[in-house]
Amino acid sequence: MIIRQWDSIETFQGELMDLDRECFLDGAWPISQWERFFIHAKPLLLTGFEGGRLIAFLLFTQTLDEAEILKIAVKSQLRNRGFGGRLLDRLLEQLRIEGIKRLFLEVRQDNLSAVGFYLRHRFLQYARRKKYYRDPVCDALLFRLDFPFLTQG
Repeated sequence: MIIRQWDSIETFQGELMDLDRECFLDGAWPISQWERFFIHAKPLLLTGFEGGRLIAFLLFTQTLDEAEILKIAVKSQLRNRGFGGRLLDRLLEQLRIEGIKRLFLEVRQDNLSAVGFYLRHRFLQYARRKKYYRDPVCDALLFRLDFPFLTQG
C-alpha cells in the first residue's frame, strides 16, 4: 500500500465519496460537506492506494498540541489485513515528530471491530456520550491516546 498525505480531495474525490459511503453508510458526508470541511477546518487526509486505487483513508485535524481522528475507512473486502493499522502507525509517527501530546477520537459503541482496533493500538476510553448516535440509537465512546509512551525510550 502506498500512503500519501493530502490537504485537498480534488484528485480522487469520486473514489473518496464511494469509500466513505461504503464504510459509513448513512454517516457518509456529501461532497459539499467534505469541500466545506477542507476549506474551513484545514484537515489532513492520509490515503492508502494499491494498484492505483484508493483502498483506505484516515481523516484528521490538528490544533496546537492535540489531534483528532475524524474518520478511518478501509474497503470492506480488504479489512483485517493491516491497512488501517499502517495508516494509524503513519499518523502516530507524524504526530510524535510534530510534538502532539494527545490524539482523540469517538466511535459508536456497537462498532466492535473499531473499538477493538483502537484498544489494540493503546487508546484509552475516557468518556461516553449516552444515546449520541441515531438510527439506531447508540452511545458514543470517546478515546484518547497520550503520546509520552512514544517519546520515552
